[in-house]
Amino acid sequence: MAKPYIAFPPDKKFLMKKFEIPSQVSYLSIHVFFIFAWLKLNLF
Repeated sequence: MAKPYIAFPPDKKFLMKKFEIPSQVSYLSIHVFFIFAWLKLNLF
């Protein structure tokens, strides 16, 4: 199965990768923050 972004030119692919990573990182940080908030509420 070929990935869809291979059809794009290299600069477009790079642009997509550039925007892909920060969104994943921000999602992860928000997820971790909510887990810590939930633990704090449960423990204290």
